[in-house]
Amino acid sequence: RVINLNLLPQITNVSLDYKQYSNGVCFDSGLVGMYLVNIEKKNEKYSFVKAYLKFLRTFARLETRNIFQTEIPGLIFLIREVFPHLHTWRFQDEQERNHIYQEIMAFFCDILDGSVKCNQKSILRDICVISLLNLENGLVLLRFIALGNPYLQLLMEMESNWIAPSANTILPLVRFSMKN
Repeated sequence: RVINLNLLPQITNVSLDYKQYSNGVCFDSGLVGMYLVNIEKKNEKYSFVKAYLKFLRTFARLETRNIFQTEIPGLIFLIREVFPHLHTWRFQDEQERNHIYQEIMAFFCDILDGSVKCNQKSILRDICVISLLNLENGLVLLRFIALGNPYLQLLMEMESNWIAPSANTILPLVRFSMKN
């Protein structure tokens, strides 16, 4: 029922490729985005965003066939509107920021770790990977890595080419950094 109310982020074209989705083509953040900007950021409390994250993760576990209504728009919303900007938001309680980061990272890990049973799930995974390799999101991931995990530092130092790294080396690094 929530989907039919047009409250959630949505995409208006379901025939694009993962690169276009990751760039936000045909994306509308809906009332979730408007509420975030107009209410929650001003109040410095993000209970609606946390509830939306919980809803999104629960919905993703249902293994529905049509991910274009909820999962893809939700991922695009998180990866374009929330994740790269969360560090600039003001919070009444800093623990809330950490909680939101943990939920977002857990959602990303669910997507990256999940088995790809259908073409739609592979599109979701591809959107997540290409978006995390985006400069803004990459910098946020590097902030987490920079917290001092010696194993991650060693992996990064051993990488011979950071200009054009292979997917085989960067994906495990991203997964490991998000889990720790």
